[in-house]
Amino acid sequence: MSFIGFSESLESKYCGKSGLCFWVEYAAVNPIGEGAVYFFDCTLYKYARGDYTGRPDARILLSFRSPVSINSLYYSPQGVYPRLKATSKCDKSDVEECIASVLNAIDVAVEKAREYYEKSPKTPRWLRFLLPVRDARSEARGVYYGFLTRKRLLLEITSLMGYREGYLEALVKPSNILLSYNTKKREIYALIGDNPVKLEAHRKILDFNQLTLDIEN
Repeated sequence: MSFIGFSESLESKYCGKSGLCFWVEYAAVNPIGEGAVYFFDCTLYKYARGDYTGRPDARILLSFRSPVSINSLYYSPQGVYPRLKATSKCDKSDVEECIASVLNAIDVAVEKAREYYEKSPKTPRWLRFLLPVRDARSEARGVYYGFLTRKRLLLEITSLMGYREGYLEALVKPSNILLSYNTKKREIYALIGDNPVKLEAHRKILDFNQLTLDIEN
């Protein structure tokens, strides 16, 4: 089991009184021929809340790029901090299958939204100025373009990871990363080397009340 290393200065600043620190397992994805590393979520998606609950793309949205290259990563012992166990295999086949499933699901959603939009009745142009709310066709159009935007984002993220035409062209290794959660500011950071990485997506997606309970118990 690999634990990504972090500096003592980061630990003293972000752990203890400053924040609740815990290990989380990710799949370290290193695209073939590149130095970049992306950490693919294997654990936290089960804490997704609100509109993100049960969404198949939560794992991708909770993934992030390492601030340092593959050759600059180093490892450390687990130490005193608790570790959340992964809820998926966290290997190459797992990541590949997850991406394929998500992209297939978003393709289906886009097609259904397109059909719904095309079948929605048009409102006469003169009447649009009198309606206090958006008509059904405008609502359908918003849903359709919303799914299109989400699809573009997912394609961009997975392409950077090395996903091409159904295959993940990357080396994948399960790796634990120390996260720090500031309960007062409700901010979460990944501690990697000398770099604190603020995880904005985690802040928006996760149910920190349940997460904190599981860490402390």
